[in-house]
Amino acid sequence: AEHAVVINTLIAADKAVNIQIQQVEAAQRRVAEAKNRLYWVLLATGSVEKPEEKRKRKAERRKEEEARQAKLAALPAAKREAKKEKRYKRMREGRKRKTEKLSPAEIEKRKAKFQAKKIRRQARQELQA
Repeated sequence: AEHAVVINTLIAADKAVNIQIQQVEAAQRRVAEAKNRLYWVLLATGSVEKPEEKRKRKAERRKEEEARQAKLAALPAAKREAKKEKRYKRMREGRKRKTEKLSPAEIEKRKAKFQAKKIRRQARQELQA
């Protein structure tokens, strides 16, 4: 008899649970339908956009971002080229300067400067020795 009571209780509980599950599923369906209606209303008013339009816009944004990145990547290369050009220009100017005729005073000044460097280098080596 006790077994029968337990079994009947379990069957009743199972039925109650099944009823609750059905109620939850029905509620979920109602929510889904309401969401769907809301989406179409929003779409009609223009406060939300169609998925394909959204995809297009995302793709556009990605393209713009890639273009910007490419531009940024090209910047250092351009900078390097400019630096190289500057260096060559300086070298050419140096060559021009060397070919120009120096005044005797300038020659003496340069010789003295070189001599001073030589003396300093020797003194440094003697200190290290």
